[in-house]
Amino acid sequence: MIREGRVATGPVSPRRWRHHHLHRPDDPRAADYAYTDVVAHLDDVESFTDAGYGLAPRRLEVTDPQHRLLLTLTGTALGGRAIGDPERTGVYVGASVSEYKDLLTSRVRAGQMAAGDLGEPLDPEAARAAVSGVVPMRAFTMAGALLNLTAATISSAFDLRGPSLVVDAACASSLLAVHEAVGHLRTGQVDLAVAGGVYLNLVPDNLVAFSRIGALSRAGACRPFDRRADGFVLGEGAAVVLLKRLDDALRDGDPVYGVIRGTGCANDGRADGPMTPRLEGQVAALRRAYDDAGVEPYTVGFVECHGTATPAGDRVELAALREVFGGGVHVSSVKANIGHALPASGIAGLVKTLLVLRHGVIPPQPGCAEPIPRLADFRLAQRPEPWAGPRRAAVNSFGFGGTNVHLVLDEGSPDAALPGPAPAGGRRYWAVTPGLDPDPPGPSRGLLEAIAAASDHPVEALRPDQALVADLGFDSLMLLDLEEKLGLERLPPELVQRTTTIGDLQAWVAARAEAPADPWPEVAAFAERRGLPQRLGLPNPYFVAHDAALGATTTVDGVELVDFSGYDYLGLATDPRVVAAAREAVERYGTSVSASRLTSGERPPHRELERAIAGLLGAEDALAMVSGYATNVSVLGHLLAPGDLVLHDAYAHDSIVQGIRLSGATRRAFPHNDLAALEEALSEQAGRHRRVLVAVEGVYSMDGDLADLPALADLRRRYGFLLYVDEAHSIGVLGRTGRGAGEHWSISPSDVDIWMGTLSKALASCGGYVAAGAALVDYLRYTTPGFLFSVGLPPAATAAALAAVRTLAAEPERVERLRANTARFRTAAAAHGIDTGGGTAPVIPVRAGGSAEALRLSERMRQRGVNVQPIVAPAVAEEAARLRFFVNATHTAEQIDQTVEALRLSR
Repeated sequence: MIREGRVATGPVSPRRWRHHHLHRPDDPRAADYAYTDVVAHLDDVESFTDAGYGLAPRRLEVTDPQHRLLLTLTGTALGGRAIGDPERTGVYVGASVSEYKDLLTSRVRAGQMAAGDLGEPLDPEAARAAVSGVVPMRAFTMAGALLNLTAATISSAFDLRGPSLVVDAACASSLLAVHEAVGHLRTGQVDLAVAGGVYLNLVPDNLVAFSRIGALSRAGACRPFDRRADGFVLGEGAAVVLLKRLDDALRDGDPVYGVIRGTGCANDGRADGPMTPRLEGQVAALRRAYDDAGVEPYTVGFVECHGTATPAGDRVELAALREVFGGGVHVSSVKANIGHALPASGIAGLVKTLLVLRHGVIPPQPGCAEPIPRLADFRLAQRPEPWAGPRRAAVNSFGFGGTNVHLVLDEGSPDAALPGPAPAGGRRYWAVTPGLDPDPPGPSRGLLEAIAAASDHPVEALRPDQALVADLGFDSLMLLDLEEKLGLERLPPELVQRTTTIGDLQAWVAARAEAPADPWPEVAAFAERRGLPQRLGLPNPYFVAHDAALGATTTVDGVELVDFSGYDYLGLATDPRVVAAAREAVERYGTSVSASRLTSGERPPHRELERAIAGLLGAEDALAMVSGYATNVSVLGHLLAPGDLVLHDAYAHDSIVQGIRLSGATRRAFPHNDLAALEEALSEQAGRHRRVLVAVEGVYSMDGDLADLPALADLRRRYGFLLYVDEAHSIGVLGRTGRGAGEHWSISPSDVDIWMGTLSKALASCGGYVAAGAALVDYLRYTTPGFLFSVGLPPAATAAALAAVRTLAAEPERVERLRANTARFRTAAAAHGIDTGGGTAPVIPVRAGGSAEALRLSERMRQRGVNVQPIVAPAVAEEAARLRFFVNATHTAEQIDQTVEALRLSR
């Protein structure tokens, strides 16, 4: 069903309850009613044969079907195999509620209702008649409804005497049960674990309750990651997996469906409510899982998400995945097939993931015909896609109350690199094959022999697959339990790319052992990324020395190149009037104002520049500072405080994020340009905070698309938040005369509380500014630490920016030329089938397919006479690596046409 993308939903069967009495589709706010009748129920949860489990018929009648279902599944999973040591076999179940208990106790409730305990008394005879079909209380009634007996019944039936427990973390319960079982296996408390989860929907309470929350789909369709998603369909089910340490499973000849390489668990802590997921908590669980697994997230190819199809849930989950993975990974959610099985949802996702790993097929995702913008960073299968091995995947789950669980898994193929149990001091990984290939692909035979010789763990043979080495960056060659001695997880390329003797390996191990502990491991990690161009045989494209001013062209090593790497949108950085103004300011005021403007006084150009900026934007006043980045950090860090809430676009510049973090305010990202998600966050969270600020950008610097300021202004009027607009890439660019996003969208300047911008792009200088009401600017002038304790803008930079503002006002045709050049570039690219994204600004991205290809493409463009910079991971997701072209007004039509032709030839 999963592979074919089928959906198992339908109306509530009258065998469960007569739902039409509780169904009000036209009144979603009706108390005690549900607005949907669509569920994903099992056909039969009543039939059960004891099959030798030792449950008497009278006990069965009052035993929760959840107990019976798990008991049956455990028997199927064990398949009659002998259990090695019952004393060391544990049972771990995720369960959250026994709805059967509500049925079993309904006779007692009827008695209370007849007595008037819950309202007006009912006729006793009528009350008793209403529950006459319910089995009376028996000795086993209480045991039959207790959650702990969900696990204990299994332990009793199979005489298992290890730990037996039920964990309740709402929708994260069953994955948390697996997490706990893994911990007990690792510490040696058990040798075999039965782990699973269960939920049966036997009464209408949850349908009614989730209708009140608004979490159920009114359309009756669960559509994770889709624009039309309006909630989940309530499902149910159960699953059981058997867990062993890999050594034991291979020794016992067990079929291995997959290997849990690492687990992570975290709680959201103080969130905005028990039902509101928190980004930080999910990120923490993910990072703990990958730290535990000892692998990089980018090596994962498939993530089975929690994926509830609720706007808040999907948004936060994808944001967490993007923060950890950067994007590029396949995402999926089984809830679109079988509904949301609540505490059993995590084990359903685990079973699906094991099938994906085992069969090497990524199944289609039902219900996602119109992906949300946030999904652009990820991959989603619309039809079954083959997945060549070796394969690594993950399962994600979270629940009410904020518990998050993440599992990292490898396939169970004996030819794949599989993780073993984690010994003290390090993790162990190996590749198992029937024998050493006499001519193995990939690393040299000598290195493989050296690994085997250096290991103190008995291994029949080692033969990492060539594809695994390429895909996983040599993770397949982790040296069993030598990790602690080596001090790092991957073998250096120089040992893999040449014939290696045992002596080579031993010398390298000894050298690593003698090296002092590295206090800056992040520096070593960066050095690896930094060395990518060299490993590709390419020159470093960064920190290139230019021999001339940067404009439409530049000169590097005596070679003139058409340049698209600078932000000088209007070509003012080399304009004679701007250059002359800077020169005259130096001659008159020197190279520096020597201290902060508060202490050493100002120079006339400082206030002239601020008045010119305020006039350009239609604001009351402005304040200029020495750095655009520091302007965001200082102003946001100073204005905001704990107790405030900031909602920012997920693509907002790092300086905005850092400023919010500095302030201590609560920070929430909403999906890029998704104002519906922003409004949802405002309606859910705004009333809980003293002050709310929304931060966006006029033009986003990676994709060249725009924030919808009229819609934001409308939201501002309705919700009363403060609106902060970063115009770094929109001032001098947008609007008929270059006055920025306000002019482009024809909104009043007062619709935005704070306009922020930089002097370093269209305004041809260096620094930043904020423009706002006079009182607020005056407050910032006297209190902002980043302004008070920094030197004032140098005279040359101040005068250059002032001259640029005046030139812009006098020559709006520059903006028209910029607009025409941008349109020419995008049109010419489209004619050659080159995708430049959906933006309209002179920031033009061309995706390359990966960091290595972006570096190669940049070098090929340079060889064809064009200077354009590659943007690679981690600045963007690996699959979103790109070239980024900055068009300016001084580019000629011929230069643009030649550049697009060079791009066509270079791709």
